[in-house]
Amino acid sequence: MKELCSSSVMRRRIKAVGSLLYLLLIAAVASRAQATLYKVNGVYGGGNSLVVQADTIAFVGRYAEAKKLYPQAPIEQRKKTWIYPGFMDAHAHFYYYGLGLTECDLRGTESFREVCDRVAIYARLNPEGWIIGRGWDQNDWNIKEFPDRYLLDSMFPERPVVLKRVDGHAILINDAARRATAFNPELAVNGGEIIKKDGRYTGVLIDQAGAAVSEDMPAPSRARQILALELAASNCLYQGVTAVSDAGLPYDIIYLIDSLQTAGRLPIRIDAMMAPEEANFRQFRMGGFSSPWLAAGSMKYYLDGALGSRGACLKEDYCDRKGHRGLLLIRPDSFETACQRAAELGIRICVHAIGDSANKLALYNMTKYMPQGGRWRVEHAQVVDPHDIVLFRNTGIIPSVQPTHATSDAPWAESRLCNHRMSGAYAYKTLLNTAGTIALGTDFPVEQVNPFATYLAAVYRNSADGSVKHFRSEEALSPETCIKGMTEWAWKASDLKARGGKIAPGYQADLIFLNRDLIRLKENEVLHTQVLDAMTAGVIRTIHVEEIKAPAGKSR
Repeated sequence: MKELCSSSVMRRRIKAVGSLLYLLLIAAVASRAQATLYKVNGVYGGGNSLVVQADTIAFVGRYAEAKKLYPQAPIEQRKKTWIYPGFMDAHAHFYYYGLGLTECDLRGTESFREVCDRVAIYARLNPEGWIIGRGWDQNDWNIKEFPDRYLLDSMFPERPVVLKRVDGHAILINDAARRATAFNPELAVNGGEIIKKDGRYTGVLIDQAGAAVSEDMPAPSRARQILALELAASNCLYQGVTAVSDAGLPYDIIYLIDSLQTAGRLPIRIDAMMAPEEANFRQFRMGGFSSPWLAAGSMKYYLDGALGSRGACLKEDYCDRKGHRGLLLIRPDSFETACQRAAELGIRICVHAIGDSANKLALYNMTKYMPQGGRWRVEHAQVVDPHDIVLFRNTGIIPSVQPTHATSDAPWAESRLCNHRMSGAYAYKTLLNTAGTIALGTDFPVEQVNPFATYLAAVYRNSADGSVKHFRSEEALSPETCIKGMTEWAWKASDLKARGGKIAPGYQADLIFLNRDLIRLKENEVLHTQVLDAMTAGVIRTIHVEEIKAPAGKSR
């Protein structure tokens, strides 16, 4: 495959100011032993009444029939309320999003100077330990260039600083962080790039170039890990997300999630993709999880980097960087071996593929090794050559996409790809028509958790801030298929054993109560939708706000 890049073996928004966090605590009401009848304006899927019995939907239809069948059921009548299945985010970084809520927030910065100002405030409020931040994006700055470490070196000559780009595919480190780790800027890197300017390294490390730094950073304490998971769950439930697929976790975090769910402290369903580590393979052979709340039957591989940092692996040169085609993070023969091994073990493959070259490699190997009914997934499927999209047809391979990536990338995507590659970029309608199914997510914290922003981007191809309107509108999804992608099809794409994603008898009572009928809204009304309540397993999760102090992130 000559087009391959150089390869190698890799709402209430929670406010974070310094060390103060606002934690949305979940107080679950007592589980109902008897049926409860909800009488509402409308239920997505038909009718105006719904009966919940224990953790399951028992009836959907007209009120008179429900009352006749369940005469003793207590009635909760809700006016101007519409019930939808709880949204499932099909691709997120749930745990790492939670960790990020305890770090320096760099999202929305308009210059590197603003990044440094935020870091300075964070450092004053958190005077000890490493400074970790996430969320900068040079494409949002007036000067759209990668930053330089020199200002950070002068501000923090002895304290390590690591600032992660919004997509997690690049980091900026200061010299103190270099000295505290095994990173050597003079060594060659496979599957990554050390950004240099006039022959000197700038501190920006792309993809695998930052591996040595990441490995030597202090691990978060168990208390901080628990806090991160609870923060993430609270924010998700508040915004109507009752289930997520977490894209790449080690087994110790999966076990922690299981223990918190068992204790009733994490009432959100999680489909955990395992990181492709040998320890995870060993644990999978020993059993895995069959809880209604948790699944871990997939391995998450990264084929390439991100388009924003020019790490996505393309068949031809980047239009705004001649001679560069991005990065392939795993050798083609190694990925083929991984697919063959997964098929033998009964593990599903979920593969990050953004560039057209990476997507070709993913689809070629999946069609070759995926067992019938295997439901392997291409995560992002962001730029796919139209000649390769046909490989989704009649194979059962599921495209898992993030509509807000399209609207976030719209201002600069064509400058990276040139016009001739745009026909296969963010082509969600084409992917759906070819594959028959599409799973929708956000990739948070790369994008916002907000599912209504996802709906706006998928159906109207508009950005939440109004700066992008009808971007490649020919690839818009219909309201109905978008809702399916955020509910039924997202569940289908997961390993969760519980029945979810629909409002129908026998399905889990994971529901959201909205103040508007989302599917019938005009584009300027979508973001005014509010989640009045979220329910998981038949229990309304009431959210309270309490200010707490985050524990320090000390090494275990």
